[in-house]
Amino acid sequence: MFVATMHNSLYAFDADHPSTTPLWTINLGPSVTAPTANGCPASSFTGPELGILGTPVIDQNTNTLYAVSAAPSGGGYIHYLHAIDIKTKQEKFGAPVQIQASVPGTGYDAQSGRVTLGTASADVQRTALLLANGTIYAGFGNCGPDQDPWHGWMIGYNAANTKSQTFVFNSTPNGGQGGIWQSGRGPVVDSLGDIYFNTGNATGYTSRDNGVTSGNSTTDASNNNYAERFLRLTGTGQFMASYPPINYAGLNNNDLDFSSSGPLLIPGTNLLVTGGKDGIIYLFDSSSMSAPLQSFQATGTSSCPYSMDGCDQIHDLAFWNDTLYVWGSNDILRAYVFNSTTNRFNTPAASQNAIYKTGYHPASLAVSGNGTQPGTGILWATTPDSVLHAFNAANVASELWNSTQNSGRDALPSYPKFTEPTIANGRVYVATHSNQVAVYGLLSDFTLSTSTPSVTALRGGSASFTVDVSSLGSSGTVALNVSSGLPAGASATFNPPSITGSGASVVTINTSSTTPTGTYNLLISGSMSGQTRTASLSLTVTTPDTTPPAWTCCTYSYSGSSTVMGFSAWDTQAGLKSIQAVQVVNATVSVPSFPVGTKSMVNFSATESGWSSYVKFQLTDVAGNVTYIDPCEMIADRQPGKPVPFTVKNLSPAESTVTIINGSPGIKNLRFSVDTGLDVGHIEV
Repeated sequence: MFVATMHNSLYAFDADHPSTTPLWTINLGPSVTAPTANGCPASSFTGPELGILGTPVIDQNTNTLYAVSAAPSGGGYIHYLHAIDIKTKQEKFGAPVQIQASVPGTGYDAQSGRVTLGTASADVQRTALLLANGTIYAGFGNCGPDQDPWHGWMIGYNAANTKSQTFVFNSTPNGGQGGIWQSGRGPVVDSLGDIYFNTGNATGYTSRDNGVTSGNSTTDASNNNYAERFLRLTGTGQFMASYPPINYAGLNNNDLDFSSSGPLLIPGTNLLVTGGKDGIIYLFDSSSMSAPLQSFQATGTSSCPYSMDGCDQIHDLAFWNDTLYVWGSNDILRAYVFNSTTNRFNTPAASQNAIYKTGYHPASLAVSGNGTQPGTGILWATTPDSVLHAFNAANVASELWNSTQNSGRDALPSYPKFTEPTIANGRVYVATHSNQVAVYGLLSDFTLSTSTPSVTALRGGSASFTVDVSSLGSSGTVALNVSSGLPAGASATFNPPSITGSGASVVTINTSSTTPTGTYNLLISGSMSGQTRTASLSLTVTTPDTTPPAWTCCTYSYSGSSTVMGFSAWDTQAGLKSIQAVQVVNATVSVPSFPVGTKSMVNFSATESGWSSYVKFQLTDVAGNVTYIDPCEMIADRQPGKPVPFTVKNLSPAESTVTIINGSPGIKNLRFSVDTGLDVGHIEV
């Protein structure tokens, strides 16, 4: 679990074993203390400081977390894009890089014909980040409460090279405002790589931009101002299409943002759903955005009266199993069923919960379920009264649980505005404004973990490891098994086969002579009362190693009358176990220490000082295979025109290589005498 804070800090926690001790933490620099010269951040909206506001995004292929931080600069602040390796917490891909943007325009804060994202602007990075098309997309809007000047910006950077900016879009280059904030929700991307998002209003600034912001959607668009719209851009930032709500002027004049929610792409279709502060749901086909397929009042009992804060606003949406969930401000929870035959939502709502009604700030929603299996869906919601709710996703009139039912145990410390619950592996994680993450799970719960991430077994042999069961308030019995990944001819035994409460079981993987070699990902499962928890482990099956270690000999160097011989040895199957000098006569050896089982090359040496010097090395691998290095090197008195006598001891036929080191140019006459113990032979060279 990764946590980003307004103090510009990132934390990594073990999500399956909640603890107050993080796996790692890093601070991305000083945060911005409220307020700066331009009035941002305002503590009532974003807290007493501004740091990482937009939700980061993780690239699982490169193990990289991308985040945008805010840092003080001059009298205002600037933003940085970071790319953090989630294993080492180090920056990568050229990050951090300052986010800068400038476009031609005559907007109300333009200078020398350009509009710039700089320290004087009141823009903050608000949307969740999007990773698509090899690009990191970040949306910018006002910090709140609507300090001038600001625009809507969508900016992209190359994910593999953050120093390369690939995308800049300004929603109102010839006007003002039109922020992209979406209550923290990110832009969405379709199968073509095009991205979609909403912009907010541009209210009451016609005098400042010389009447360019007219309040007329057609006129504003003709001036390249796209406030209060649903937009489609290509992945490289080219404008494709936009749609202004039919009540554009009323929304614009009353600060009723179309960007309060952001779009949602219906899975498996090219249909998009969005809504804003007027409580109306719009359904679009991405192939034609000139008009919505459907629009209907999804909150309240009547249409918005077009007054400041006078609507049941939409700030969050959730979708599961053809059902759209809407819980507007000052309203109740409603669920609308999507009809895949008509490509429309059925109205009125299929179910609703009239017990709870939010205040001005709306609920934040998320859905969990076993895929799309009916009867498994739960709609989770956090409400402004600091309560976490769980509703039956098939009928939201049925509340399954909430955090006030046992407040002494389950109370949510504080309300996390615009922060959806996160659900993973049977737990619900909720961020708060109390420097805490609240973690919820079933009372009769447990976790599984393995003693090692990987084991190796010889084909026809076995390997063992331990599975630990940790009870989380449960005294039930957990039955253990390998649910997937075992290769053909392999089996697993557990001792014991089940654990009551907390405990450990020894797992033995037995392979047969026909089990294919290779590496397999095993999934270890534990089941109790319908709950299943899992742990992963890598099994490598190899053939028995009958090959002894390999070696090379020799390199030579000289020091006075001594000769230093260098050797190398390695074993790429079972790995080296030892290198031993089993015979040493009038010589010294140097063998470095190395881990048992190493498959890397090991270099070692022997120093001999005369004709009587002799060494012999024994190389042994983990499988027990043995080989020997039995070298000799002799320096004798040389007399011109006479043979040089020397003796090589204990030279076996497999090792009968003699290296002659010639000290000077010219022809040398050498005579070798080979004494086998039965006869003496002579070789002249």
